Amino acid sequence: MKVFILSTGIFNRQYGQQRYELNFLQSLFLFYPKIFFRVILLNDKKIEPPLLNLNKNIKFICCGKRIRLISKIKFVLFGLFYFIKDKPNFLICGHINLSVLSFFLYKVFGIPYIILTHGTDAWNIKSTLKKYALINAKKVVSVSRYTAQCIEEQIPSLKNKIFILPNSVDTEKFLPKEKSDYLLEKYQLFGYKIMLTVARLDVYDRDKGYDKVILALPKVLEIIPNLKYILIGEGDDLPRIKNLISELNLNKHVILTGYISDDRLPDYYNLCDLFIMPSKQEGFGIVFLEALACGKPVIAGNKDGSREALLEGKLGILVDPDDINVICKAIIDVLNKKVPSKLIDSQYLRKEIVENFSKENFFKKAKTLFDSILFDRKYFN
Repeated sequence: MKVFILSTGIFNRQYGQQRYELNFLQSLFLFYPKIFFRVILLNDKKIEPPLLNLNKNIKFICCGKRIRLISKIKFVLFGLFYFIKDKPNFLICGHINLSVLSFFLYKVFGIPYIILTHGTDAWNIKSTLKKYALINAKKVVSVSRYTAQCIEEQIPSLKNKIFILPNSVDTEKFLPKEKSDYLLEKYQLFGYKIMLTVARLDVYDRDKGYDKVILALPKVLEIIPNLKYILIGEGDDLPRIKNLISELNLNKHVILTGYISDDRLPDYYNLCDLFIMPSKQEGFGIVFLEALACGKPVIAGNKDGSREALLEGKLGILVDPDDINVICKAIIDVLNKKVPSKLIDSQYLRKEIVENFSKENFFKKAKTLFDSILFDRKYFN
């Protein structure tokens, strides 16, 4: 059997979506070593072999170029060329933005496919072609019940096609440890309580809630003056954030680190006393899992898939992401330990994450999906 995979990318700048797709591929390669896989990557310029167990049956084609239009043209042309060359039996579409090409290949060659959906990409689908692509998919994989519900509300006929596969975290990589003396020294954090957010700082992702945290800081500092807020990420919303920090005279309390590579993130999670991201546009929120795996208290928004990462409040504080006063009170309560003891119990938080969101759990559930598709002949009629 041959499986063709279309992906926006998994190696360049690993955020939640990229890590989800990476885990998905790891599952495929682990359980089906005899299947031939061809992976076409839109944005990646090169592969990172250490991230995957590769064998001769796995082939990658990287289409990433500095000029995005060239990447897209290369992606489509290479996709068509290798699709015709390989004559695959099945197609996996890694993102709804690639679904139209998947739908085209299905209509021309009759090859069945599934589509992975992540979050806001599927919450408000305006493209008729993308809707047709979802309707004709054999399965639609959703990262959360929330995203699945958003899809069902737009296309009710998909209800029985949706397979929910929640995010996971590498619990051997993200685990509790002492605060890094190097980072404490680098950012002059000795004697301070530390809040942390990890997010893309794009205008498109403005609803991640990091600006709401900054707006809440002046009131929080009245109660907890020895507080620093570390904001990890990069993007085109950074100038607005810098202006907001200056306007509120918070330059001494907010640290903008820029992009931090995935292998260095555990040290930053372990540096903080509280992880906070009162978002209202999370399909799920893998950063919550990473923080909790490190045993850190978490504050999240209550209007999106963040609720599922926190098991509906069992693992953290859920707040109205639009209410600055509520966010402020939640921060003060957590840092002053005026919340249920379990929500600041490092061992309890990690135990729940290991039991519910380990990569092993992800792999087992993913195998259930793969087996139901790859070895059920009704999908190939």
